[in-house]
Amino acid sequence: LVRPDQLKAHLQLLAAFSHLEQRVVANESLAAGLESDSEKRWVWFVNLAVERFERWCLMIEQSDTVEQRLPPIDVTMVWHAYLLNPR
Repeated sequence: LVRPDQLKAHLQLLAAFSHLEQRVVANESLAAGLESDSEKRWVWFVNLAVERFERWCLMIEQSDTVEQRLPPIDVTMVWHAYLLNPR
């Protein structure tokens, strides 16, 4: 069973993902050419996060030691999605 503290931590993580999306969508200067389209800005950002996740996975595979810290929030978001649907 899931403990209340685990549920609380998961909800905080989901809130962090939501906050990240809000910041990306609101930041019109984030990507040239996407100033007027917040949805495309988010898609662009998530695609970058997927690339960063793939590089992070390669780094973990090639490393002799596994660091005990989480990757950046965008990479964590992709990792979370992958764990939910690993296909």
